[in-house]
Amino acid sequence: MTVQPADYQALVAALAEEKQRRQQLEKVLAHKLRELHRNQQLQHQHELQLLAQEKLASIGSLAAGLAHELNTPNGYIKCNLQMLLKDWQLLQQYFELVAKDPKAAASFYQQNNFSFMLQDGTDLVDESLQGLNHIASIIKDLRAFAEEQSDLTGVLDLRDCVEQTLELLEFEGVLLPQVHVQLDPVPRLPGDPEKIRLAVMHLLNNASQAAGPDGQIWLHLYQPVADEIELSIRDSGDGVPPELMARIFDPFFTTRPVGQGRGMGLSITRMIMTQHSGQVLVESLQGQGACFRLRFPYKPHVARQ
Repeated sequence: MTVQPADYQALVAALAEEKQRRQQLEKVLAHKLRELHRNQQLQHQHELQLLAQEKLASIGSLAAGLAHELNTPNGYIKCNLQMLLKDWQLLQQYFELVAKDPKAAASFYQQNNFSFMLQDGTDLVDESLQGLNHIASIIKDLRAFAEEQSDLTGVLDLRDCVEQTLELLEFEGVLLPQVHVQLDPVPRLPGDPEKIRLAVMHLLNNASQAAGPDGQIWLHLYQPVADEIELSIRDSGDGVPPELMARIFDPFFTTRPVGQGRGMGLSITRMIMTQHSGQVLVESLQGQGACFRLRFPYKPHVARQ
């Protein structure tokens, strides 16, 4: 078959037109890709800015809560030390008088009521030591909160963790309301038993204070599905108000009166569960109590014996 010149020229023209159309499409595609890349960069920068703002807000909240928690014990420790210093100065004057003029010393002793001063001094020291213990507890919580790593090479027996935590609370004299315990047989996990006991202790303390001495707590360890293990702690308290639900895991956030809670328990609990690749879930209805669930992932091929 012979190709005519006119047909050949038409074919060349069609190929040239197709090439030009393809080049135009490539230019459009390249432009779209540049726009997409630029938009992704802008979105990434925006996300980084939002993250930075959230971090600053969290740091501000943490600093404000820390200042509030430290200010109270610092205030009365300072006041107590000032009173002790004043009493000490009076005692120094008294002993100087004893050496020089015993009669004047006896009169000075009566005028300044040293008997009360000595008893009051003991109370001031005891109160100051309580304040220092409170500060030490805050520092301990902060260190636990800031600790990003956890030893997950241990064997985690959740039944043992729950039983040991209940025994420890009883040994320490913590008054728990009536506790209903149901511990189903569950597999062992890799994890840090000490950290999990700390998380359970925080949740039990919260549930105890929410339920009150006449309330009840239900504690249930079970395996709802093949790849998950859960520990639920439910109380008969008033529940968490909906407007506060978003803030309960914030460091130093608490609804309790000053001196009755530092607001670090749930923050530390969530941090511990994050280290164990788990979750802290909360369900609450106003007036019907709250239920906190520690959810652990379970992979049979990495389970501990």
